[in-house]
Amino acid sequence: MKFTELTVEEYDQYMWKTEAMSHYFQMKENIENRERKGYPVVLLGVKEGERVIAASLFSKIPIFGGYQYYSNRGPVMDFHDSKLVDFFFRGLDHYLRRHQAVFVKIDPYWIYKCYDKDVNAKDDAANDEIIHQLKQ
Repeated sequence: MKFTELTVEEYDQYMWKTEAMSHYFQMKENIENRERKGYPVVLLGVKEGERVIAASLFSKIPIFGGYQYYSNRGPVMDFHDSKLVDFFFRGLDHYLRRHQAVFVKIDPYWIYKCYDKDVNAKDDAANDEIIHQLKQ
């Protein structure tokens, strides 16, 4: 696996083919919206050979002393693959250290808990292991 910047074409192909949950804010069409507001976009991801297996659109927002990187409803990947999640965030950490990041914000688009019709949480559906891994 390799953590890398992605081309718009690589990124777009992944978003259209992935089975992972994704949101409009992570689609290539949002690049122009972000850049129109003055926020350059960086497309980051993980490749296995030539195949993209994780990706995220980050806005690079200038702040005092560097940049805030923000991935609105991202990254997009199989969060149940703990090796991939770990690899992505270690790669992201390394990338951000080299690119003047002062702050990073993510808010992945995935379901934490499911509820029944009476708004009772279904215990078997909680994604606590993902929260635990992201905290580490």
